[in-house]
Amino acid sequence: MRWVVKILNLFLSIYISSCGLGNDVLSRSDFIEDRDVALEIIDGNEQSGVVNQPLANALVVKTIDDEALPASNERVEFRVVEGTASVTSVAYTNSSGLAEANVTVGPNPENIKIRAYWPKGDREVFFDVFGSLAILKINSAPGFNNEPKCVRENEEFSVPVVIELIGANNTPIANTDIVVSINNGSLDQTAFESSVTYTTASNGKITFDVVAGVTEEDEYKKDIRVTAIVPSMIDTQPIVLDLETTKDKFIEALSPETQYAFSPEFNVDQFTFFVRVFGECDAILEGEPVQFERRWTAKSDSPCAYDAAAPHYEDWYVHGTTLTNAHGYTAYSPDLEVEYLEQNIMLLRHNDVRASLFNSVNSNIPNFKANHYICGE
Repeated sequence: MRWVVKILNLFLSIYISSCGLGNDVLSRSDFIEDRDVALEIIDGNEQSGVVNQPLANALVVKTIDDEALPASNERVEFRVVEGTASVTSVAYTNSSGLAEANVTVGPNPENIKIRAYWPKGDREVFFDVFGSLAILKINSAPGFNNEPKCVRENEEFSVPVVIELIGANNTPIANTDIVVSINNGSLDQTAFESSVTYTTASNGKITFDVVAGVTEEDEYKKDIRVTAIVPSMIDTQPIVLDLETTKDKFIEALSPETQYAFSPEFNVDQFTFFVRVFGECDAILEGEPVQFERRWTAKSDSPCAYDAAAPHYEDWYVHGTTLTNAHGYTAYSPDLEVEYLEQNIMLLRHNDVRASLFNSVNSNIPNFKANHYICGE
């Protein structure tokens, strides 16, 4: 009789599988193995909180399914694996695939690591947060609340930096020194000092302005970093602002520095010189005039380089002007001679072309060379 039961169970399992009733197990196995399955950190990582108080921002993760789409109503588990804190143990994703957990820092100033685990996707990520006796909080600054984080050289940012020092029970900490340092810029429009010490007011706040520095002559953009620390509270995490400064206008070469004539059969060939013009903080400058100048020489012993002593029309002279398009690009395509007849002797002609912004001195000047094909051999 037992063998009859075994045979019936076998047929039943085959029947269930063929009817699709066992697909949940199979699909879960395929789902876990698919590399498109992901758990991503969205928000809340690397933040600081005061001991025994909640973190300001929740820990937020996103689940992505085997079709690279956000997965809703998924269980995500959170657990403290290093340090002391309390955290929401289980959260379920919303329609955008987001799940979040709230954290309350424990009694000790320390580093805390929290694991987020998605059982269905068999994926995990780790959050690093910090418990401190006090925290620095930004109330206002360039780059926050949609304020611009970039200005042109030597310009002041449009909003001041306001930093608050907060202790237990969200109490402001007054009369405490905060050291602010900056690279490539100045604080409160004074000399380009490396750091300034500010003392918190009765509301625990300090306020200062940031003035951008300069970029290198042949560079368009340069980083600015502002750092604030509390020397008397070594466990308090610093505040770091990453900002930028750019030139008012900048021209960049896109075509090769040296081009050679395509055909050995003609003494004239067409060359194309591409450039791009940047405005302040990546602004697109449409209709910006770009001036192209040219000089040339021809000499038998130095045919592939400019020689002021060799025959030439004159040193740099304006050869043409173009306007940038809607994306800030422009191109200039002149016909240039690559051979030169001098006293019945055919010499190679070397051409130099340079591009510059019309009526502007605040830019670099890309230089190009246009030569006979022999110079490229």
